[in-house]
Amino acid sequence: MKQKTWVEVSKKALQINIAELKTIIGEDVFILAIIKGNAYGAGIETTVSATKSIVAWFGVDSLDEANLARKNCQNPILILGYVANNDAAEVVKNQFSVIVYNYDLAVALSRKATAENPAKIHIKVDTGLVRLGLWPEDAIILVKKISKLPNIIVEGMCTHFAKLINENNVEIYSAQLKKFIFVVDSLANLGIQPKIMHAASSMSAVLYKATHLNMVRIGSALYGLWGRESLLKFMHEKNNEFNLCPALSWKTTVVNIKKIPLNTGVGYLHSEIVSRDTTVAVLGAGCYDGIDKRYAKVGYVLINGKRAKILGGITMNMCMVDATGIENIKIGDEAVLIGRSGQEEITVYDFAKVINTSTHEVISRINPLLSRILVP
Repeated sequence: MKQKTWVEVSKKALQINIAELKTIIGEDVFILAIIKGNAYGAGIETTVSATKSIVAWFGVDSLDEANLARKNCQNPILILGYVANNDAAEVVKNQFSVIVYNYDLAVALSRKATAENPAKIHIKVDTGLVRLGLWPEDAIILVKKISKLPNIIVEGMCTHFAKLINENNVEIYSAQLKKFIFVVDSLANLGIQPKIMHAASSMSAVLYKATHLNMVRIGSALYGLWGRESLLKFMHEKNNEFNLCPALSWKTTVVNIKKIPLNTGVGYLHSEIVSRDTTVAVLGAGCYDGIDKRYAKVGYVLINGKRAKILGGITMNMCMVDATGIENIKIGDEAVLIGRSGQEEITVYDFAKVINTSTHEVISRINPLLSRILVP
């Protein structure tokens, strides 16, 4: 059955991006591929299938995401987000590793674990992001308490950087890393030495070797993206030989075509009045599919290698575009929301810039129920 709206994920692009990252971090540092948020819109199952042989770990936000990833791989999986105490049995049964920052969860995991199947945890240290994790001194106290529990392994320690918009300012990295290393060293002095240490996400992994430790968490770079176009330019200035390939295309279908005269109103409340005789193409994608309503009247799609501007508002399952001048357009034609058509391209950066947001928001909000199709 032909899909009305779908996402294409390039296996080659994902693999190229991992290879590029390995030129920076080397082969001795583990890569944990971040697949939370439905793999940044690319689809968990699709991304895992394409990368499980070339990354060491996968990182997810929730138990549900972990279960979906486990159906497609046997790689270690780290749950980075909240885990409820009453989910401890399922976590242990499926041998997931989890972030821990409170004693109650550690106790719950310990009670469900056995000597043959111990619970594996990573202690989160909050070194300045003010999100999950414990302040350094509290993290040391927690690990000392947890180390007395049976059937639980403190497998890793981690933190997360509060990056700045101006990535030239590296003080925030060094200050937070110093706090994290203080915790690691303090525990080592007590004879507690978790085997996995991770702090770096994509940007810090590429820019600052000191943050690598022995595992890096790669999110946006895996999918060939940085958060904003300004960061893309910044990264090229830092290393113009380091190039990522966009892995995701987003497409829909022309479902109807109409010709309307000058001064005709389009859509609900006739929110846009055309200034010429116009060919309107109705597309089978709307806000339900993930098109932000701010894209109305200002965004573009590609049809048969030509740009077509959005007309009027974005409705639930459809939107309209100005297809005037697009030759041989017909119902069933492909319309590209993100990606290439002929010589034209709309990038995630282009889409994000129009609505003044990040690339992450654009792609993670693509409806997870849409088909993700892995292409070579």
